[in-house]
Amino acid sequence: MGSMIVDGFVIPAIAVRFNAMGNADPLTRAETLFILCGTLIRFLMPMGLLFQGAAMLSWSAAIVGSRGWPLVVGTFGVAGGIALIVAMLAPLPQMREHILLGGIVVLAVWYLALAGLLCAR
Repeated sequence: MGSMIVDGFVIPAIAVRFNAMGNADPLTRAETLFILCGTLIRFLMPMGLLFQGAAMLSWSAAIVGSRGWPLVVGTFGVAGGIALIVAMLAPLPQMREHILLGGIVVLAVWYLALAGLLCAR
């Protein structure tokens, strides 16, 4: 959530503020602020996905005790939560972007499955 706020609100606000200035002197300050925002996003996004993976694991562990489709969704959530937590903690800098996108896809599929369970009731 923090990375989305920085990426969606802070960076455009900085761009608008420094775009209005007539000369190129403040561009070094803008560059410094963009580097800071990029660093914050690179730290906050994996941390947020790690917390969401832990939440997916805990909610799925509660669902697994059911029968039928809830068992399937709970099992997928437990497996996906463990995989997401392990992937976020693994030191793989070359695979970082792929792991983040894969984590977002796993979370989206799990949320869609939960919505299907709720609509089926």
